[in-house]
Amino acid sequence: MLSEAALDALKRAREAVTNARNEKHLWLSAVQALNEAEQAASRKDSRSTIEASERVMELCRRSREQSKLPPVAW
Repeated sequence: MLSEAALDALKRAREAVTNARNEKHLWLSAVQALNEAEQAASRKDSRSTIEASERVMELCRRSREQSKLPPVAW
């Protein structure tokens, strides 16, 4: 059984991905990390679920920060 902390982390990770998708700055790596969190949750692995969920939230935070930067001209 997943811990309450793992369930909460997974919920916040899903919300972060949904928000990033709606704001058009979702990174593929965040989606992949969310898939890892979902798989860990299906295995009832609380620790891995929390770790992957935290990675999702960090990637979504970074993508939001990057979207605020001016475009790079090459």
